[in-house]
Amino acid sequence: MWKGQERQRSAAYDCERCDELGFVEEGKRICFQIDPEDPVPLLVPIVVNGRASAEADLVEVRDQNEMLTLLCQLKESLPEVPVFILVLTYFKRVCPASLIKWNLLGFLDMEHRAREFHKLPYPGEMGDQPNVVVEAFDTIGVARSEWERDRIEKMQREVKAKVNQDRRSAQQM
Repeated sequence: MWKGQERQRSAAYDCERCDELGFVEEGKRICFQIDPEDPVPLLVPIVVNGRASAEADLVEVRDQNEMLTLLCQLKESLPEVPVFILVLTYFKRVCPASLIKWNLLGFLDMEHRAREFHKLPYPGEMGDQPNVVVEAFDTIGVARSEWERDRIEKMQREVKAKVNQDRRSAQQM
């Protein structure tokens, strides 16, 4: 991802920007950092054989814990899809940043800065970092690698299907 795109995505889910633009008040975005006054109706895809169908169930979500529980259930049904992508795909109005516990944002930010600027959050080498930081970095790295691998495999399948389709078309002529 280009740095400009990354900055743009970060700005899109910035709470201050959301407040300035009135996204939550106008109903354009659902924020779970503060529990909604009324239950939020969401359409949850029905998963059959590891694939989301076009049908959906209407579920009312009252708070962040219920939303996280719903996401965990959906993640169990679609294990190959990262949670962030599930939110962006199936719950477009829900702000993904509002589902992250704030201490986790700090780890994500530290990992991003360490990767981007090659500077660890604490003085010294990787072995000098607190265990919780090393574990968080490892987990984030594994999740990123899995997501990128899945994206590449999907693109390769699409290219292969396109090539096969082109071959069939050429043979029919």
